[in-house]
Amino acid sequence: MSYRSQLRIIADILRVARDHCDDDGTVKVSVILRKANLSYSRLSNLLEELIKKGLLQAEERERGQAYRLTKKGMDFLTEYEKFERFARGYGLRL
Repeated sequence: MSYRSQLRIIADILRVARDHCDDDGTVKVSVILRKANLSYSRLSNLLEELIKKGLLQAEERERGQAYRLTKKGMDFLTEYEKFERFARGYGLRL
């Protein structure tokens, strides 16, 4: 069994926000939980951190909060994915 690094988990959350958002560009907590395969408590802590760092933006919705990937979050994810491809080219896994 292989464990994900903290950085990999953050990238997974940002990918979900990018790839599985609603028409309004937001994604619900339940979608992030399921697609990123995280517990609610772990996800809550990470969402708080990602909002503080400006990678995600929280938005209040009728049925709870939703999250939007910011430009800074998209830039981070783009650079992470470039580095991930680079590392795989050398047989390394992040």
